[in-house]
Amino acid sequence: MEEKIANLISDQLYPKIVPDIEIIPWRKTHLIAIKIYPSSNRPHYIKESGVEKGVYVRIGSTNRLADQLLISELSKFLLNKSFDEKAFPKIDYEDFDFRVASELFAEMIKLNKPSLESLGLIAKHHDNHVPTVAGVILFWDCCKPNII
Repeated sequence: MEEKIANLISDQLYPKIVPDIEIIPWRKTHLIAIKIYPSSNRPHYIKESGVEKGVYVRIGSTNRLADQLLISELSKFLLNKSFDEKAFPKIDYEDFDFRVASELFAEMIKLNKPSLESLGLIAKHHDNHVPTVAGVILFWDCCKPNII
């Protein structure tokens, strides 16, 4: 039974999960305890169903099919992307207050498109560079016409 469970987990789930499977004597029988530790390769899904229909989450004592929004959030964990790194396409990165930003970073780095991107203040969105949420919060020139 232990081997069958290990094979099912290995063959049916992707990315691979390495569970801790233990046989525990209990009264006059044995129990199989399976521990699955948090993974940085989220989301895991049933291979046959694919990501869209094979990701489940545990809610209380039930298993629920994850929707696209939840799958997206689980994927962000893998990318180590936080909310402030999210692209904000409604504002052009040229609407930044570069004077304030340049003064702030003057001793460390010259601000240009590559440095703004490496600092996480702008991000590629389709074929354009747009501010990230962090960029908007820190350096958006709020004196420009209301775009939001």
